[in-house]
Amino acid sequence: MAKILRYCAYQERSLKEVREKLRALDCGWEEIESIIKNLTENGYINEARYANAIAGGKFRQKKWGKRKIVAALKGKNVDSRYIQNAVEGIEPEEYEKTLKQLLDKKAATLKAIQPREAKQRLIKYALSKGYEMDVIMKVIREE
Repeated sequence: MAKILRYCAYQERSLKEVREKLRALDCGWEEIESIIKNLTENGYINEARYANAIAGGKFRQKKWGKRKIVAALKGKNVDSRYIQNAVEGIEPEEYEKTLKQLLDKKAATLKAIQPREAKQRLIKYALSKGYEMDVIMKVIREE
């Protein structure tokens, strides 16, 4: 039990990650569910807090867009209502500003390319980072 407490206290964890860790520690199904219930009641596991931490971190550190953040959280089996709340917590102005910075940095590497092809590459790059097409086009038009 002490090992899993340290595991959860070290950083935010999803239910899926905790279950996998407990399986790796050779715990039985009933024991896993009992431990997870205990961890949840004592605040060691909180899916909403996990979703907010991941969404904020991926956006600020890796400059991911909302689509990529949603996919990452779905991959961790986080409840969709928590995902929605976490993604809505990203300020639209900051979101567009971050995308503009990403596109400006990428555009600097595309100087020797025809403008039309450069625009296509910028769109493709932004899509790969998880940004939505309407936001991408809005930011590109403002340049």
